[in-house]
Amino acid sequence: MDDLDIVKITSLEEIIDLVTNKYNCGHFLFRGVTDCVNHKLIPSIGRINSEGFCHLTLDDYEKETFNRFKLRARAEIHPEPSNDWEWLAVAQHHGLPTRLLDWTSSPLIALYFATKPEANFDGTLKEVNINGAALYVMHTCHYIDTTLDIDPFNITGHGIFYPPHITKRISGQFGLFSIQP
Repeated sequence: MDDLDIVKITSLEEIIDLVTNKYNCGHFLFRGVTDCVNHKLIPSIGRINSEGFCHLTLDDYEKETFNRFKLRARAEIHPEPSNDWEWLAVAQHHGLPTRLLDWTSSPLIALYFATKPEANFDGTLKEVNINGAALYVMHTCHYIDTTLDIDPFNITGHGIFYPPHITKRISGQFGLFSIQP
């Protein structure tokens, strides 16, 4: 991955100014989080405590849950993803712990995720996080070619993956992913 900035935003005018004057070349990716202290740039699979896996390593656990997801989701996912990159993107958007992090090419969508209210089970809104929201901004011109790097589980470095528009949810959020080994 190339350059990464963490931007603390205090007003809509600031984000408009940043996008208009600094992050405007079309090669910036954005990630909005509601808690800038506890939402680190660590994929969900990396946040799992692997002590209770018996004999499984974290890699084995990831691959096993991924393969189970593919087996069970085939009847529900149309069109069916054509490779493991596409399956991994769909699995990420269905909440499976993966090595992917969600990003967007839209600063306004990232801003939504940074400021969206969260609800309690009873329907009331949770208190605003005291740590504050964050907008991560990354500049990159390098993307993984999934026709050359066929297996996402063999990636040894960090990279950016632009999925095809296999789900309305991913394309509606102008979604793309970073991948960590």
